[in-house]
Amino acid sequence: MSATQKPRGDAKLKTLPPERREAIADYLSSHTVAQTAEWLRADGIQVSSGTLSKFWSWWRLGQQLRENESTVSQVLADLKESDPGLSEEALERAGQMFFSALAIQQQDSLTWKRAQDAKTRLELVRQNTLRLKRETCELFLKWSADQRAKEIAAGAEGNEVKIDRLYQLMFGEERK
Repeated sequence: MSATQKPRGDAKLKTLPPERREAIADYLSSHTVAQTAEWLRADGIQVSSGTLSKFWSWWRLGQQLRENESTVSQVLADLKESDPGLSEEALERAGQMFFSALAIQQQDSLTWKRAQDAKTRLELVRQNTLRLKRETCELFLKWSADQRAKEIAAGAEGNEVKIDRLYQLMFGEERK
């Protein structure tokens, strides 16, 4: 399970309150898995070494992701302060590049892949948005020249009725 997924309901350690999880992680950082299992057993929590190892990996990944996010946020804030004219898009690209470089430097292939996937999805959304805007303008030109569309738009009905009538005219079907 990744650090960003919700833990399963039967995950003994991952579903504990945050303060308790942090205490276990603190203890694990300076004790062996066996010592930590014994320490937990004294508190009435029975876990295997494998469960503790998985918890430790999950905890460290979550910590690393939070640190990386914090670092990227600070770098972007500094960048925005040094150049207030930067667009949100430019800041987003800079954040993606920095986050990817950080993941590579830390040899964190999972985080790097996630950053690349997010970058790909963001680019797809941008492309779809540009296409939708262009198509909307093309359709506006086409339908603004249509006398029937002009009559509907100039009519006295409310916008919902006009939208329904234009939808019927443009697409030949009822709007759902």
